[in-house]
Amino acid sequence: MNDVAKSETAKPMLDYDNLQFHPLANIFDLIDGDEFDAFVDMFRKQGLLQQIILHQGMILEGRNRYRAGKQCGHKWTSKDFTELPLTKNPYEFVIAANVQRRHLTSDQKRNLAVRLIRERPNDSDRKIALLIGVSNKTISTYRKELEEAVDKIVQAWRDLDPVQRSGLRKGKHRWPDARRPICCAQGSGCGANLFRKDQRRSDASPLRWSGRFNAA
Repeated sequence: MNDVAKSETAKPMLDYDNLQFHPLANIFDLIDGDEFDAFVDMFRKQGLLQQIILHQGMILEGRNRYRAGKQCGHKWTSKDFTELPLTKNPYEFVIAANVQRRHLTSDQKRNLAVRLIRERPNDSDRKIALLIGVSNKTISTYRKELEEAVDKIVQAWRDLDPVQRSGLRKGKHRWPDARRPICCAQGSGCGANLFRKDQRRSDASPLRWSGRFNAA
């Protein structure tokens, strides 16, 4: 019985010196340049001040602390890490932890809001607003702007001939400059990217653009 109990409670062995970053952690960019150099210097003087959060055997929160520690030659042990509680949603935890810690600019908050609206279109404006720390009205405005941008992409798609559509679907062509939607100005054929990505979506949200492309 004791052996069975031990096997049920035993944690998987991890190589703490070579942990991977959880995909959800990559919602936020890593710090670099002078900012990271200063962070490394602080780690060298103060050591690890807060445990790194793991989920599914990967780093969910604390990537920069981990990178700084490795650069300083820190000897990682199990005491430096803790698992995300089962009661917490890993996606929402990553966002809340980073928003609280980082001083996000207005543009960064806007980009994050748009990303959440795209990735979680069924979440209410209030829920997204609470995660990011902005007003419900702000999220509502971003949602409307995003839907209007999609309308422009759909209309531009309808204006293309069959050969151009096929090329965009396969990633072989870019939007013709004369017909590229204004929301694609900083991207590389984002209409095609949206089409391929959202073919896998099954929600009935107004942002479900795969159906709108197929109907065009």
